[in-house]
Amino acid sequence: MKRLFFFFVMVCKLSFCLAQEEQKLIIDTSQKEEKQIVGENQLKEYRSQKDFNYIEEEQDISWWQNFKRWLNDIYHSILEFLFGDLENVGGIFKWFIANLPYIILGFVILFVIWLFIKLNPAKDKSYRQQAAEVILSEEDKIITQEDIPALINSALSEKNYRLAFRYYYLLIIKNLKNSSIIDYRQEKTNHDYLDELVKTDFYTDFKVLTNWYDYIWYGNFELNQFQYQNLEVRLESLKNKITKKQAS
Repeated sequence: MKRLFFFFVMVCKLSFCLAQEEQKLIIDTSQKEEKQIVGENQLKEYRSQKDFNYIEEEQDISWWQNFKRWLNDIYHSILEFLFGDLENVGGIFKWFIANLPYIILGFVILFVIWLFIKLNPAKDKSYRQQAAEVILSEEDKIITQEDIPALINSALSEKNYRLAFRYYYLLIIKNLKNSSIIDYRQEKTNHDYLDELVKTDFYTDFKVLTNWYDYIWYGNFELNQFQYQNLEVRLESLKNKITKKQAS
């Protein structure tokens, strides 16, 4: 009896569910859809309005945009080569990659500032001018006041051939000065004296010795005994020419 009653209840529920499904599937066809017909004039009016213009116009890309796109592609290619797939990067590392161009730019600016301070032309020029004034003053003192042959012998006794060559070269300038072959002045350079000797017999020898003097003394090139003796031959030859000129 209980089973029959349970079966009856289930059939009632099933019938009720089917009835609801049938109600959901009922389609109301009482209202007819009205179609709107648009005339040709209305179409022209719509087409003339920008809101109804769906045609995409291709804009010309400038060379600058192409260049930036090319640099951007290269930049991302390098990052992917170094760090792998950037989409999977997160956290502070993602921030670092996103701001890497600005970080590099900051370092470049700092480097340019450091380079400008390091290689400041005005500062370098001032330093060289002061150094040149000191050298000229020292050379003038040697030429006008010192016993140069004694200085040469002292340098040779100490085997300081570089210093001995310097003294001997200044002795040549002193002899040119005493012979009135050059117009000696403290502010003049050795190359100024060379210009004064262009039309004389001393020009070639003095030019060779001046080039060696610039290289050895200003270039901090050390001389050995053999090298000094070779230069001494030229120095002695030029000194004898000056002496002969002075005697005549």
